[in-house]
Amino acid sequence: MKRNKGFTLIELMVVIAIIAILATVVLVSLQSARDSAENSNRISAVSQIRSLAETYRAQDLDYEGLTDPPEELRELICEYGPGNFDGAEIGCDEDTHDMKDVLEIHIEEDDYERYCATIELIGDDETFCVDGTLTGRRYDEGDACTSENLSCVTEEE
Repeated sequence: MKRNKGFTLIELMVVIAIIAILATVVLVSLQSARDSAENSNRISAVSQIRSLAETYRAQDLDYEGLTDPPEELRELICEYGPGNFDGAEIGCDEDTHDMKDVLEIHIEEDDYERYCATIELIGDDETFCVDGTLTGRRYDEGDACTSENLSCVTEEE
């Protein structure tokens, strides 16, 4: 009697199913890592805005310089798209920038004494906020960093 040397159809299907499950787990992990990296980039972008704002504050005793940012900052702002940028016309070219519309910058228009900037983070429905009090934090929701409340602290806190 001749015995076949090989795998049955069921054995092959089980192996393929296991490989598919493992591939799914790896792809989900990779997406999570990508989102985390993008959030780090976004937090870094807002931190650069804060550094520039504090440089203006140290030189001129106000944040008026944010209304006419240098070219490097304009590129950064255009990359994340000014969802709202009080007091400045950035002039982003929509053909060369993604315009993600996740960045907001608010500047006190009367005397430029206060500012705040926020950027939406991916995946957690959170926002990262920086302001003129050197606060930098994540928050879920609230009235932080609006034209009326130029602070990362919400009314509830």
